[in-house]
Amino acid sequence: MTQIPDIIRPTTFCFFYRTDRYDDNLDFYKNQIKLKVKDEYTTGDGRRGIIFDINGQAELEFFEPLAGVDTTPMNGGLRLEVPDIEDTFSCMQDAGLPLISKIRTHSWGEKSFSVHAPDGLLVQVYALMKKS
Repeated sequence: MTQIPDIIRPTTFCFFYRTDRYDDNLDFYKNQIKLKVKDEYTTGDGRRGIIFDINGQAELEFFEPLAGVDTTPMNGGLRLEVPDIEDTFSCMQDAGLPLISKIRTHSWGEKSFSVHAPDGLLVQVYALMKKS
């Protein structure tokens, strides 16, 4: 197995998933468990999402799925923030990892690509874009 250089060591751990029960989950995590809200957002196509901070150690994010899109069997995954998305992509590609997307630029200020873990878990690798 190829050794991956330190450049892809994540700086943030985030578990995310899509849910058809957004309001129920929002109440559960925000009002019952009392997790701290880091960010609430609405996507360009009107879907709601929220990110909770887990003691500065991790994040939990969930959001509404696209209408008409089947979210089974995988409706969630892992997000890893990295300092340099291009170098990370190149390193993972050179290592022969099962990349499932190229680097994409998103309107909310980040770039990302995805890879599947051996068990099929979606792993999204992302970097925040520098503000100009």
